[in-house]
Formats: sequence, C-alpha cells, structure tokens
Amino acid sequence: MHKKQLIVSWIAGAVLISGVFYAAVAWLWTAVSESHAASVETQVVSALSNDLAEGNLFKLGVTLSKLKRDGILRFAEIRQLGKDGGNSLVYRTQGGVSPTGEYLAGFNCGERRQLEGSTHGGVSLITTLPSNNLDVACSTLFIISDLPRELSLFKSRLIVSFGGLLVVLFGAFFWLTIYWYRKILALETSNVLMRVEKDVEMGRMVSQLAHDIRSPLAALGAAAKGLDIPQEQRGMIDGAVARMQGIADDLLARYRAPSAGPAKPKTSVLALGGLVEQVVAEKRLQHKDKVGISIDFSPGEAELKASIEPTEFQRLISNLINNSVEAFSGEGVVSVALSAVDHKVLLTVKDNGKGIPPEILARLGQKGETHGKAGGTGLGVYHARKTVEAWGGSFKIESEAGKDTAVTLELPAATVKTVPARAVLLDDDLLVHMNWKMAARAAGVDFKAYKTPEELVTDAEALPKDTPIYIDSELGGDVKGEDTAQALHAKGFTDLTMATGHAPEKFSHLPWLKVTGKEPPWN
Repeated sequence: MHKKQLIVSWIAGAVLISGVFYAAVAWLWTAVSESHAASVETQVVSALSNDLAEGNLFKLGVTLSKLKRDGILRFAEIRQLGKDGGNSLVYRTQGGVSPTGEYLAGFNCGERRQLEGSTHGGVSLITTLPSNNLDVACSTLFIISDLPRELSLFKSRLIVSFGGLLVVLFGAFFWLTIYWYRKILALETSNVLMRVEKDVEMGRMVSQLAHDIRSPLAALGAAAKGLDIPQEQRGMIDGAVARMQGIADDLLARYRAPSAGPAKPKTSVLALGGLVEQVVAEKRLQHKDKVGISIDFSPGEAELKASIEPTEFQRLISNLINNSVEAFSGEGVVSVALSAVDHKVLLTVKDNGKGIPPEILARLGQKGETHGKAGGTGLGVYHARKTVEAWGGSFKIESEAGKDTAVTLELPAATVKTVPARAVLLDDDLLVHMNWKMAARAAGVDFKAYKTPEELVTDAEALPKDTPIYIDSELGGDVKGEDTAQALHAKGFTDLTMATGHAPEKFSHLPWLKVTGKEPPWN
C-alpha cells in the first residue's frame, strides 16, 4: 500500500470514529436536557395549579417570582390562545428575554411540552396549562430555565471523558494502521527478495546448462561431418547445430553474471528471408513423419531487412511454428510469410487448426498462459512478444474458434541512413546546440538550432516541408515540444522527430511523430 493510501485510510477511519462519538455525545446530552426540561415543567405546573384554578394573577406573579428566586426559572410567560388564533399576554416575569409570542407558531393546544432547544446554557420549553376559562382555547406557559450547576459540570466531564477516549482510540487506530502497513511492506519486500533470489538461481542454472551443452553440440557437429548423407540434409544438420550453439552462447552471455541481471542482446540490420528459411527447413525435417502436416514459406517480393538479434529471431520463429504444429489434431498447414507495409516488415505464422476461444485469446502473450498443448508453459509466446516489443515492434494474435490462428510480428523496416542536406533542432539547452553543431559540421549538414518555439515557427515558412526537424520535449516553463511538433505537422512538415530522453510510448498518440535520443543522428 502506498503512503498516500495509508494517509487516506487513516483520515477516513478518524472521521468515522469522530462522527460516531460526536453522535453518541450529542444523543446523551439531548437526553439529559430533555430530562431536566421535564423536571422543570413538572415543578412549575405543580406550583401554579392552584393559582390557575383561582384565576388570581397576583398569586401567579408571586409564585413565578419565587420560582425565579429559587433558581428554577430564569424567565416565564403565560399567554392565552384565542379561539380565533390570536393570543394575549397574561403574565410575564421581569428581566431576561422579552419574547413577543413568536414561539407559539406551530404550537397546538393540548400539547404537553415542546422543547425549543437550549438558550444561553439552559433549556426553554412551552407547555399547555390546565384552564377552566371557556372563552379561550387554552393557556400556555413559556419557560427558560438555567441548567443546574451539577448538570453543567456533568457536561464538562462528559466532553473530557469522551475526548480522552477518542484520543486513545485514535492512537490505537493509528498504531494498528502503521503495524498493518509495516506487515504488508515486509511481505512485499520478502516477495521481491524471493523473486530476485529465484532469478539469480535460474540464471546460474541456465548459465551452467548453456556451458555444459556446448561440448556435446561441438561433438555432434564434428560427427555429422563424417556421415554419408545428402548435402541438403547435411546443411540442415549443420544449420541446426550452429543455431543451438548460438542459443547456448547467447544464454551464457546473458547469465554469466546473474547478480548483474540479464544483458540486453545487441541487434543488427539483417535480411530476414534467409533466417526464416533456415528455421522452416529445420521444422520440415523435424515434423516430416507427421502425416498431412505441411509447412510453407513465402519470402515476399523483395529482400526485407530489420534490426534484430538473429538467435532470438530464429528462436521465436521456431517456437511459433512448433505451437501451430502441436495444436493440430490431424492434418494441417502452417504458412509462414514475409511482407512489407508502410515501412514495416510483417512476419506472419498462420495455421488452419482449431483456433483459440476468445476468453483464452485475450490472455495469450502473458507469462504462463498457454493453449492447445499438454504441459505447455506459455513461455514461448510470452518470450516472442517481449522480444519483438524490445525491437520496437508489435506482436498480435488473431484467431477464430474452430477455424484458424494467425500470429503477426510487426517490425520497423531497416532503411539505409542517408545524411540530409539540412536539419533543424529546437532545444532550450545551449550545450546540446553546441554538440549538434559540431556533429553536423563533421557530417556536412546545413544545420540551424533554435531555443524557443516562436523562433522556429517564424523561420519555418522558408523551410522545405521535408526538412528534418528535431524537437526536445521539455523546453522550459512547462512548454512541451510535442505541441510545437503538432503545429508544424499541421503546416505540412513531414519529417518531425522528438529528440528526447522520454520513451516512445509517451508519444504513441502521435503516430506520425518519430522518437530518438538526445545524441545527434549523424554520430
């Protein structure tokens, strides 16, 4: 769990606990206030009952004044409600507030008590008084009473007690949250260490395996040279042995120092047709005893090249063809084809097998996901996808259940680099300007550098639309180079490249925009 999530969880818990305790305190205090109001009402009505029966206002005033002196009342007022809805004052004590009867709004005769809420630390209530006067609807008594000192002290103690309890609960909740977070962090750290140790151990095993297999392969190659077999088969055997030796050498180079992590294989621009044809010939020989299985290869119209690592390229083709053949329950055709579309090389491995269900197709290419092979690990397709993506390409599987499956590898087509006659750079770093100017001078390129987008856009009107323009993404002051690239693209410029340290994925929403590093392209 991230620290932000931890803080949000703690705040949410604190708010919940606070809300619960506030509601509990409010409910308890309301109950105490209502109890006091009922007690005051009982005392006052009981004291006034005889005076009301006699209708003696003088006695009413004396009784209420006595109740006020005794501290039971702060203020009292008696009003009569007429049958026409009006009201008239009967008696009011001196001092305190001087209400004008607005509190009677919504009050109906016959109600015994209506708590109006606290007033200046006390309680106020209105109640219906007993009356024998048939000329009026009823008589009402409005009282404001101070809370007794013991109740005020109880309220203070209640707040302090609940506050202390709240602090204790907050502390306990905070401790539990931190403890829980540390436990999760320890588990995540343990899992990471286990994965690292597993990778290191796997690296050691692979390195040892690659080392040990080289001698038997060398012996196999030497023995094959003495066999009296057709030249075509000898070539296949020599090619297969060489490829296995290449795989062993590659694994040994990658995992020679497991603690440093696998080394990234170096790529080079190679013709793909010969590499694919070698693997297809090997697979035909491997599966020649399977009746009704054929493996076809179409190399395309022209020699197609891409920047790849040959051992990895042949390994993934071998895995894909094996997947197709092993998925057949009877006869079947595997078609391997090379083609070129929009400066991209496409390698397609297609079979007319039983297809892949949609729910499984969506997961293929993920580590451990497999289909159609008993004991399959899913590593072949996963390895193919990761390898192709590392070369700047894409990996796609299309299938229709019950019909066929096609796996397409899309790679950037390799082109011969030509030095342009002119080039333009937009970057706010003057040291970058200097580096590019020296490289351009050495390559014989007419080069100009700009520091601000405004300068470049102004001079762009005089530039040919195919001028190579290199733009940094971060131009200072929150100015983004991709915005300038979009403006130039809208003006018709066709050769726009982001010269930045950001990954190409950041600009994937601009398919016409190329991405390169900060180094001059002519080095």
